[in-house]
Amino acid sequence: MTPGGFGQRGLTTRVLILLSVALFPFAATSVFLTYDNARQAEQRSELALLLLTERATNDLQAVVQRGYGAARGLGQAILLATRRSDGCDAELADFQSRFQVYSVISYIGLDGQVVCASNGERFDLTGTPMMEALTENISDPRSSVMRNPSGQGTGLPVIVITEPVRDVDGTLQGFLSLSVPEDTLLPTMDTLALDSPVTIVTFNHRGQILTGTKDDDAARAALPAETSLMDLTDRGAQVFVADDATGQRRTYGVVPLLPDVAFALSSWPEAALVTSGPQRLLATSILPALMWLASLFVAFVALDRLVIRHIRGLSRQMRTFARTRRLVARPVMRTAGHDLAAIEREFRDMAQSILQDEARLEDNLREKNILLKEVHHRVKNNLQLITSIMNMQMRKATDDEARSMLRRLQERVLTLASVHRVLYRSEDMNRIDAGQLIRDLAEQLVAMSPRSSEIRLRVETTPIELFPDQAVPLSMLCSEAMTNAIRYAGPDADGTTQIHLALVRGGNGEGQLTITSTLGAAPVPDNENGLGAQLIRAFESQLSGTLRMGTEEDRYAVRLTFPVATQQAATQDY
Repeated sequence: MTPGGFGQRGLTTRVLILLSVALFPFAATSVFLTYDNARQAEQRSELALLLLTERATNDLQAVVQRGYGAARGLGQAILLATRRSDGCDAELADFQSRFQVYSVISYIGLDGQVVCASNGERFDLTGTPMMEALTENISDPRSSVMRNPSGQGTGLPVIVITEPVRDVDGTLQGFLSLSVPEDTLLPTMDTLALDSPVTIVTFNHRGQILTGTKDDDAARAALPAETSLMDLTDRGAQVFVADDATGQRRTYGVVPLLPDVAFALSSWPEAALVTSGPQRLLATSILPALMWLASLFVAFVALDRLVIRHIRGLSRQMRTFARTRRLVARPVMRTAGHDLAAIEREFRDMAQSILQDEARLEDNLREKNILLKEVHHRVKNNLQLITSIMNMQMRKATDDEARSMLRRLQERVLTLASVHRVLYRSEDMNRIDAGQLIRDLAEQLVAMSPRSSEIRLRVETTPIELFPDQAVPLSMLCSEAMTNAIRYAGPDADGTTQIHLALVRGGNGEGQLTITSTLGAAPVPDNENGLGAQLIRAFESQLSGTLRMGTEEDRYAVRLTFPVATQQAATQDY
């Protein structure tokens, strides 16, 4: 798993992600079912609005339907009656007397004259809106229903039902008109038992309002502002939401009472229709989303209380133990499940075992260091004992050459003794401060020299830590070089005999040892095959360094550059 991937996330995050994936099918199913139920509820709501609208206008619908049936039946009888001397007034009056719903029944000629009427009156309708509507499409007249605010005879508003009258060969002869008092056809809202403010109007195919539950101004204010009534005649039964003339959002239902002739429009508050479209999807998604979030929250709280907080407590114990090697006095997961409590017990047992092992290792290491220091101390004492014996031998020697050889050997033994002295005094016996070792060694060699009083020693060192494998050959090389420098040293132009020793770290991390001494009048012998020169070359090889040795103008110089080891050679088990 790549860093930052699923496997690198916290336990809580991963559990919540997996739980979300597991709950997603249920959430999706819940959203689908809720959305489908909402859609069905919306359809039922729309159907209920249409049924209530149609129910409120049942009287007008029944009258219009019966009126057209009656008009079609009367049409041929009126044509026959107009040919008799007594006319057709009696026919119409008889029909009206049998159906009291009609206030006036008239037969109107194509010229706009009332040929006969149930009340016997004659009118000239030429140029009236009613006649203009009847003759609007004279080539193909149609059944219609319209409102006349001033009816014939009574002067009261009436609903006029008109039907074209044709003879047997289909030629248009006139129009039969049936007038019904408007107040008998108003929508019966009381029968709906509704508390909501509802407006219902009826209109014809031309968009003219026929009846309404309110006065004309209030009815027009409740109509949709951006849709005309004539536009609604071509859509059939429908429900839609729009703004009315006052800018208020309302729900509208349109029902055809008589196809292509009369229609009913109901205006309801927007809340009467169940939320639809995107709002329905949003509304149906809220509850499943809340349930999904609640499930995740419960899972998070349960996981945190039952698992995560105990794991955090165990993690704190581990970090504290790693830093301080200390354990809390009492277990902190006593209230956790037996599985987590068992993990804590295992950790505490493991920690106790680690502490015991470390204590044993520390004891063993302390004992080892004490023994090792004792070894170095005894080696140093033995080497000093050897130098004392050699010193006694030198006093008994009568030959100067033998005495000189013993002194050189004594110096080399003392050099080794100095290394062991530094080792047993050091806290870390695997590392030696080469700068301090070289300084002590140079001062010791000058002090042991018969010319110590006339030599001025100047030492410059920087702390360079070396392993014993490098410190021993470096100190031995320095001892041989210092011996040569003391031997060849002489006064300079100012009459001062100087020896300068420097041990520094170079720019690339290498060690640089420099020993220079002023030269006297005696020339420096060129003895590359001497024991001292051979030892210096051998120690140079052990250090894997680069050596330059010889005279430089008026000085004797030894310059050594060697790599500083970064790790100790593997210890051999002999």
